[in-house]
Order: sequence, then C-alpha cells, then structure tokens
Amino acid sequence: MPATSAGLTAERSVPASPRGRTRGRFHPTQSCSKSFGQHEHAKSTSERPSVSTPASIQENTQDDAEPPLPPEQQKIVARVRWLMLISGFATLLGIAVVIGVIGIRFFRGNGSVAPAEVTALLPKGAKVTATAVADDRIAVTIEQGGVVEVRTFDLKTLRPTGRLRFATEP
Repeated sequence: MPATSAGLTAERSVPASPRGRTRGRFHPTQSCSKSFGQHEHAKSTSERPSVSTPASIQENTQDDAEPPLPPEQQKIVARVRWLMLISGFATLLGIAVVIGVIGIRFFRGNGSVAPAEVTALLPKGAKVTATAVADDRIAVTIEQGGVVEVRTFDLKTLRPTGRLRFATEP
C-alpha cells in the first residue's frame, strides 16, 4: 500500500493550452481536489466537483473554436488543396505505370515461345552458300543456276519474312 499524507493535494502546475488539451485533462481553472489516501466515496457530495455543467461545456468549445480565415487565406488554402490533389493523382498514375511496365515485362518473357521446327524447301539444284543472324531475322543466301537469292526468316517463329533475288543486267 502506498504511503499516504493527509496534508498533500495534487494541483495542476502548468495550465493546459487549448491546442494541447486532450480528453481527461483538467481545465486550467480547476485543481485536483483528490488528496492522497482519500477515496472518492469518502468525500461528501458538496466536496465533489461536478462532472459536467453546460457552462463548462460552452467554455471549452469557445476556447477550442478558431475564427474563420480571411477570404485571401481561404483562396490560398483552396489552391494548396488543389495542388495536393493533382500531386497525389500524378503520384498514383506514376506508380500504376511502373507496375504496368513491370507486369508486361514479366508476363511477356523472351523464352516463352515454344521452339519451332520448320523444313524449308529449296528448288532442285540450289545450294546454301551463307547464313547470317541480324536483329530478329535469319538471312539465308541461296545460289541456284548462277542466280543468287537471299531469304529471310523470323528468328522466333522461323516463318519466312522476305525474299531478295539478284540477277545480272542484260
């Protein structure tokens, strides 16, 4: 049991400011009348402080109420709110773009195409003289009866994409 002293009372040493006041704190004009060692039920009803009176409620709301801003300050506050809204929208749009790009790159991987197997038919007497790979194309050089021809194929699907024939001028 804590030590008790009949002569000591707890009083508020620093008054609460209207901005710093929170629920459960005393009003600056009130003091703590609870003495150490006394219980609430031991006091008479005349010594007990009133729980809440309409006058004290009105006094607290008047202390917390702030006067309205002048019109030029209201315009500034409205402009700042508008700029914050635009900034927030731009931030969300940027995040959505980054997530979208990551998703596209993740789901459209380069190795996702199944390997293709194609047999290209060459005319009789033709022979392949060279092959080369450039970008997403395979170039195959074919010689047939003195005529040179270059055929190109898509690297991923192996489908033909073009044909270039070379001929001598007459």
